[in-house]
Amino acid sequence: SPYQGFLQSIGGRALSGGVYFPLEHFFMDFIRDDSGPIDNFIAGTAAGLCNALIINPISAIKYKTWGREVNRGMVHETVSMYTKGGFRPFMNGLAPTMWRDICFGGCYTYLRLEFQWMGLPQEYYFAGNLIAASVATVVSGPFNLARNVQYSTKSRHEPMTISEVLRELVRE
Repeated sequence: SPYQGFLQSIGGRALSGGVYFPLEHFFMDFIRDDSGPIDNFIAGTAAGLCNALIINPISAIKYKTWGREVNRGMVHETVSMYTKGGFRPFMNGLAPTMWRDICFGGCYTYLRLEFQWMGLPQEYYFAGNLIAASVATVVSGPFNLARNVQYSTKSRHEPMTISEVLRELVRE
């Protein structure tokens, strides 16, 4: 089916966004109320890191179900993954996911709040958020590639490291 994993992807995006923004708010409050650019960047990177740690195991399960001829469902796949490898299979792709979400979170939060601080009128916040998210996506994109390469590696093979994927990307 061309729509295999569609609902999992939508659910994953909703969960990721639903976790990221409360984390960002928590870290902004934790740092201080009168935060500056560096504080905004730190809050975004901390939110990104925590988001990666929370969401990655779910993503590992999702990608594993996509690699099957017959979708056995997430619960069955979770039990199978744990039975075969303990917690290790749930950590696949964790390092590039952390780097991706740290880069995205820091860049996005920094730019979004800097646009507001520079006096962007509220009716243009959507455009400012769109620009911040676009730049953050480009900055974090290479780590997303490394993550996807690691997720797509068969269990019996050793996945490429982040640096190997990035070197290959530069060569292309």
